[in-house]
Amino acid sequence: MSKVAIVYASAGGATEEAAYKMKELIEGAAIYDIRRIGMSILAPFDFIIMVTSSAGYGDLVSYWRPILPEFDKFDFANKKFALFGLGDAYQ
Repeated sequence: MSKVAIVYASAGGATEEAAYKMKELIEGAAIYDIRRIGMSILAPFDFIIMVTSSAGYGDLVSYWRPILPEFDKFDFANKKFALFGLGDAYQ
């Protein structure tokens, strides 16, 4: 069975709630708050799901910014990756 990691950054709680609902549906998945880990902790996982909300007009929430430089160094070879985005729009 593939090892699955769910990683989230939540400002208001909705993203965290969505991430935990995913965890309930994916047997054996590990879940991490991006503010408390480095990318190296994700190395043993086969499938990585990143869950985020947006701020302003679709900008990435600030909690992701400190770890973004690690993305350039992370070896995504042989990994499956998904991005789940929550957002809203006002007109």
